[in-house]
Amino acid sequence: MGRADADEEQTWRCKACGKRQRDPDPPCERCWNTTFVAGDGASDAAGGAQSLASPSASPHEGLTPARAERVKMAVNRATAATVALAVLLAGAYEVLPASNPLSTAAFTSAVSFGVLAVLFLLGSVLVTVTDSVDGLVTE
Repeated sequence: MGRADADEEQTWRCKACGKRQRDPDPPCERCWNTTFVAGDGASDAAGGAQSLASPSASPHEGLTPARAERVKMAVNRATAATVALAVLLAGAYEVLPASNPLSTAAFTSAVSFGVLAVLFLLGSVLVTVTDSVDGLVTE
């Protein structure tokens, strides 16, 4: 058993994107996939070392279920945070007297965070629809 055989046994390849890594602990460093192949199967996984940027790569290869789930979680958290800030600032606007300059700042900030919350909500819907359509396409 030579040095190349020892290296082959220690190399793991992601089944989704083909990236090699020494440690088989998920997730993959490139695509966040959690399935790895070792030894002889590592050279066949994901068509060898095919790059996602290659002309033959299909557009949905980069979107793995784990990555889509992480994006959905991040967008949902951002939506919740901006909604909470908008509500807090709207409450501050209602409590402050109209003559107070902070009242105007609270109103402007509440409207701004409200618009941002709507944009994050739209992004969350788009990510969910894209993930479900991608799931239908790959089935």
